[in-house]
Amino acid sequence: MKFKLTKEEYEALGDGVKEFYRESGDGFEIDTDVTQSGDYQKLYNNRNDVLDEKKTEEKKRLALEEEQEKAKLKGLEDKQEYEKILGIKEDKHKDSLSMARAESSRLKLQLENSILNASVESIAYGLAGDRAELIKPHLRARMRMVEVDGIQQLLITAPNGTDSQMTTTDLVDEFTKNDLYAPLLAGRGSSGGGSDNGNGAGGASDFTEWEAYFKPETRNLTKQSLLAKEDPELYKKLAEKHNSQGRARVFRQGVR
Repeated sequence: MKFKLTKEEYEALGDGVKEFYRESGDGFEIDTDVTQSGDYQKLYNNRNDVLDEKKTEEKKRLALEEEQEKAKLKGLEDKQEYEKILGIKEDKHKDSLSMARAESSRLKLQLENSILNASVESIAYGLAGDRAELIKPHLRARMRMVEVDGIQQLLITAPNGTDSQMTTTDLVDEFTKNDLYAPLLAGRGSSGGGSDNGNGAGGASDFTEWEAYFKPETRNLTKQSLLAKEDPELYKKLAEKHNSQGRARVFRQGVR
């Protein structure tokens, strides 16, 4: 299907195809908003109809099962077969309990994945910027959720996979210092390189590179924390310039 057509080419199309094009200038171009096409609307409406029908049938099925159960219990009551009645109610209770447990497990897993994904996402982008996707699997392999006194908590494992007392700040520090990840980490390539004033990572190029993490619109507290450890002098200059030293200090205290 061509993106642009002349009027002659458009007129030669079948009616079923014309609706995918709209007039543009002296010709026609394909309408990229397919949600407005007749076929799309038909499919969408049909989908909704099928879902509504499924819900209606499910309600009918549940109502019928409830009526059948009531009739069965009534018949057993009339025969005074109370043990069978008790057995039916116990089975129903077990089924309800099993469903509740399954739903609880599902929600627990959903919560764990949400916390893990958010943690990996935050640290990965703080460390690697637009290369975050490459380092995410390595970070994810070092994290898991544990339950402490009924509360889900993030656990950072040691490199060998065993439990540890490490914090997310410790993990960031480890990855930052590991040369294996150097090609992926934002700022590692030029850190301290070629500065004529002898200030290491505090050179002009690094000042510009790190400054983005202090600006309000692109602030990154993880990167600020790293800089405070690696180059306190440069951190102080940037913090004073952007008045963010106090916020960064609170962050560092909170993650220890």
